[in-house]
Amino acid sequence: MTKHLRISRETLALALVLPVIALAVVSMACGGDSDPKATVQVSLKEYSLSPSVTQVEAGKIHFVAKNDGSAIHELAVVSVDDKGNKHELAEAEDIGAGKTKEFNAKLKPGRYELACLVAPGEAGSTVDHYQQGMHVAFTVR
Repeated sequence: MTKHLRISRETLALALVLPVIALAVVSMACGGDSDPKATVQVSLKEYSLSPSVTQVEAGKIHFVAKNDGSAIHELAVVSVDDKGNKHELAEAEDIGAGKTKEFNAKLKPGRYELACLVAPGEAGSTVDHYQQGMHVAFTVR
């Protein structure tokens, strides 16, 4: 006795479309949308922050934050509007001594700051790293 398998058009369409959707999701998760416009290396230590560049073109920017100090630090990308208001856009937190963390941020033209925002009581710190001078102006054109 032979049994025939019946597949509806909707099921067949779904079976054909799902692999394409899965491939698109994996591609986006792996950064397949575009290569970074620039890579910015940033050295963090008590209490300074030194980027390899302070100006880049707009688009996806790859940040590499290396803790060259002995305390825990972080690297935040902060937008600065015309009134001086600041808004954190992206960050790598809890970067231990000698460790490196990386992240991407899609940035539009404007004024920014690169900063360590570790506050007193956070990560064992007794001081505010930003107030100690761990920030630098950063421009996206």
